[in-house]
Amino acid sequence: MNGKSSTLTNTAIVRNDGFHADNDPDVGRRIRFLFERLGGQKAAVATDKSIRSLQRYFSGAEPPASVVKALAKATGVSADWILFGGDEPTLQPSGNGSNQFVYVPKFDAVDAHRGIGNDNSQSSAIAMRESWLRGIGTDPKHACLLAFSGDSMEPTIRDSDLLLVDRSVQQIVDHGIYVLLVGGRMLVKRVQLRHDGSLVLRNDNPAYEIETVSAVDASRLIIEGRVRWFGRTV
Repeated sequence: MNGKSSTLTNTAIVRNDGFHADNDPDVGRRIRFLFERLGGQKAAVATDKSIRSLQRYFSGAEPPASVVKALAKATGVSADWILFGGDEPTLQPSGNGSNQFVYVPKFDAVDAHRGIGNDNSQSSAIAMRESWLRGIGTDPKHACLLAFSGDSMEPTIRDSDLLLVDRSVQQIVDHGIYVLLVGGRMLVKRVQLRHDGSLVLRNDNPAYEIETVSAVDASRLIIEGRVRWFGRTV
């Protein structure tokens, strides 16, 4: 989805200047997604609404047509995407060539019990240079940032470090650090693939035990992505 048109299709039903997106509980999440990328003040100016009014839509209040249209115009996505979802758009500030940036969504690992982006755990977004993302082998549209929690990967990765995750990787293909969803828990592990299809899960912190997953159980693991980079504040 290129998200460049703000034209509304006839799939949107308008009543009393409100949009009704049947069977889609995530309209508020997408409005928050755009709100955070624009910044609260810019979003308020673009929609002629107060920041507090816009924040009401995050939790399910029905947005009027004027707000949906204004957000679509200000961000360059389609109003259909705001209402009905689909592939998450790549929103770009002005710029071109090697100076072009994309906004990468940021999530909190501690809240992502049902998988990255599936439980409203997005907290913000960070602009990153597109050429840099591609240079480390990550397509920007599949990139996300994950706020790590815990000490299992110390000293390599520490509590509150920011992980860049390539979500296009949905199976273990080589030795590396992966994000796994196991029993409603988000885990970050160094994973080794054995020739028989089994996996060895290691924590860089020696206080944690090494785990071995059989080939049968490995086929049931949900791979959220591969960690391509991490960073921290000092």
